[in-house]
Amino acid sequence: MLFHGRISSVSHGFSANVSTEEFTPLQQEQQQQEQQQEEQEQQQQEEQQQEEQQQEEQEQQQQEEQQQEEQEQQQQEEQQQEEQQ
Repeated sequence: MLFHGRISSVSHGFSANVSTEEFTPLQQEQQQQEQQQEEQEQQQQEEQQQEEQQQEEQEQQQQEEQQQEEQEQQQQEEQQQEEQQ
């Protein structure tokens, strides 16, 4: 009796797994392709986000450099004014 209980639980565990077994090879292939597509799209999104982040960082750097140049220019002009006086 105990043995029978074990067998039924095993077969029950297997029947829960049957959902994947029921698929025809073609359906399985389709599922795999869909999964691959999703993964690719996710990768592309991540790459896009990285690129956007890099662009933002570059723009920030350029702005900072521009500000520095403007400051230096201002300092030079102030120096020239002092020399003229």
